Amino acid sequence: NIVVDPPRTVTIIQVQDQLTAQVKVWIEADCGDNRTGIPLKKKGDFVHLIQTIDRTPLMEFAGILTHAGHSYRYMKEEEAKAIYTDIMERLQGVLDSFKQWEDLRDREVKISFGDTPLCSLLDEFPGVNDIRPGCFVFNDFMQYSFGVCDLNDIALAMAG
Repeated sequence: NIVVDPPRTVTIIQVQDQLTAQVKVWIEADCGDNRTGIPLKKKGDFVHLIQTIDRTPLMEFAGILTHAGHSYRYMKEEEAKAIYTDIMERLQGVLDSFKQWEDLRDREVKISFGDTPLCSLLDEFPGVNDIRPGCFVFNDFMQYSFGVCDLNDIALAMAG
């Protein structure tokens, strides 16, 4: 698997000559932290990139990957649910836009969702195929400072 985050990563055309085996390509979506990925409001950029992947030998479109970096702060479960719902509604808008393109209309698009705070606070992730909860298993001082975990929940500490 590779993740494509245009324009900050190499273009698909530059990568294709280096491939020796089939790879699945995930497109990163910017769902609110303005850090990486295609902004969810730029639906046409997703379509163009998927169509480019489809035309590229040895590449297969795998799905859309998100990271809710704007959730890295203290919050209650209700706010976490509201952030998740907002992301998924905007992501559904992207998926709905695919229906106007014959080559994308019936395609199943997998969704990979990740960030430690939301994955720690929520029990259900409707519409998502997998979660990537980061340091969820071990926690860290950053998660403690956000109120996501207690000090006793931090499983590992490093000293420099």
